[in-house]
Amino acid sequence: MTTGTTYQYLQNTNLGSVADIQTSPRHGSEGDASLLIGEQETPVWQKINKWLPRRDAHQDFWWDVTGRHLVTMLHEAGYPLSRQYECLLFHYYIIVPRMGPRPSCSGQPAFKSFMTDDFSPIEYSWKWGDTDADAPSIRLSVEHIGPDAGTALDLYNRASTIQVMDHLHAADPSIDPMWFKAFLHDFDPHNNETGQGKWGSSLFTAYELGADKIAVKAYFVPRDSRVCQNFFTHGFERAMRNVYGNDSSYLSAFKILSNFLTTDPNGQRLRMLILGIDCMAPEKSRIKVYMRTPGTSLSHIISILSLGGRRPLSQDSIDEIKELWCATLGLDQDISDDDDLQRIDHETSALRFITN
Repeated sequence: MTTGTTYQYLQNTNLGSVADIQTSPRHGSEGDASLLIGEQETPVWQKINKWLPRRDAHQDFWWDVTGRHLVTMLHEAGYPLSRQYECLLFHYYIIVPRMGPRPSCSGQPAFKSFMTDDFSPIEYSWKWGDTDADAPSIRLSVEHIGPDAGTALDLYNRASTIQVMDHLHAADPSIDPMWFKAFLHDFDPHNNETGQGKWGSSLFTAYELGADKIAVKAYFVPRDSRVCQNFFTHGFERAMRNVYGNDSSYLSAFKILSNFLTTDPNGQRLRMLILGIDCMAPEKSRIKVYMRTPGTSLSHIISILSLGGRRPLSQDSIDEIKELWCATLGLDQDISDDDDLQRIDHETSALRFITN
């Protein structure tokens, strides 16, 4: 999957500087309103932008920037024209109004989102198919930013995401917020947070722009270690029982993971980063736990992948993991399995694992 952020793309387009975008009218001349893909002009941006109403300077800015990015990706991914229009309208009406204030003339965001390392509130990604014949699909990961985000009224920027979930469910009942609401209280930073920290993010969403529908995902960011501890000790089990009743078969895999995290030395180094859910009927939804570890040795990684031997790996699998590890990082095959990589001092530097 290939990803990029708003500010990364901003530097690689012909839109000019941030100051230029902020002061230029959105509905300019016909040439300004179109988008060039190589030597060909795609009509989608020109036509849809002609009729959509102007809004305030912040929303017009985000639409000018991210709308152009999105229409380029939809075009290059081969989306049918009708689908391009629908995805752009979804972006215009659902995402753009909830992207917060435009950045300053120097490019600094008004609200620092934990969504990306450069604090932009949106990340684009391409999801490639399994074969050359499969067309890629576009995914947008977003932190919806409300008007009071970062203030005492909405310190951890939750209101806008909660609002949009209700709106999406009303528009499309197949977008089911049951799991979202089941975990909303457990991951409320107000329950445990003692200090705001360097950023105010606590909820994210993602939108997979499929061939015939838009799949919605939600992500909870635990801002306090006690939130993670409560989740593994009783929060997850309570949420499962609230949805499934006394059927405990859904808990078996989770109990194996929880045992590894609490009793194994390698498991104890893992820290919960994000909880992700599919916003669909609970029996179809996946629940993903994103975890991070400061350890970077191959032996540490293999222990995590095998859950400390609870999910044994064959020797062939271990050899393939080592081959991939060394090839990806440019390491010598003779490197010790117990050697850590050189440490990078950054808040998000670590290895990430996903369980579901």
